[in-house]
Amino acid sequence: MQVDLHVLKTVCKNILLTSFVVCTCVAGDLLLRYKWVVDRDYCRAIVDSATHGAVALLSWLIVQNVDFLKQRHLAESMLCGVLGSVIDIDHFLLARSFQLKKALGLAVRPPLHATTLIPVFAAFLHVCIKLLKIKRFCSLPSIVLVAWSTHHVRDATRRGLWLWPFGSTLPIPYRAYIIIVVCIPYAMLAWRKCTSGLVLPVATEQIV
Repeated sequence: MQVDLHVLKTVCKNILLTSFVVCTCVAGDLLLRYKWVVDRDYCRAIVDSATHGAVALLSWLIVQNVDFLKQRHLAESMLCGVLGSVIDIDHFLLARSFQLKKALGLAVRPPLHATTLIPVFAAFLHVCIKLLKIKRFCSLPSIVLVAWSTHHVRDATRRGLWLWPFGSTLPIPYRAYIIIVVCIPYAMLAWRKCTSGLVLPVATEQIV
């Protein structure tokens, strides 16, 4: 039986990257339980943001079926990682302060942590890109969806998903959170394949 080397290579890459996603989630969550980290706001913020960013970056590598020799793949993955972390800036905006203690001690959730706004914002980006015909940014809505969805699901283990204006869900069980985070890039990959007639013609001009 002849084995398609390209398929085998893709499967091996995905298994490896999926393992990295799981290990990153677990390692980051374990670090956040250490008293030395918990007692220091800046350490807690750095570890949490780094974990969010790494999970988003690895997730987009899965979506891209990454070729590490292609700058576009790496650039988009790094952008996804940055977006997965930078979303927490809304803590400071809502606190109207750059003091970490105030940003972490908010009584309510900041606006970018409303899960229902993710598809709305992604759809808005998609429409703008189509209207302005900026083909090189055609992947940006998908990147936002992956980056912010993984971030929200990680946070949901503590406070649930905030489905504004309907309220919040119960906290997501730990195993379910890991499974959902792993499924997000594959769901996006499946969506992009289903809409390949719209995506592939401009794929060579994506974010560089």
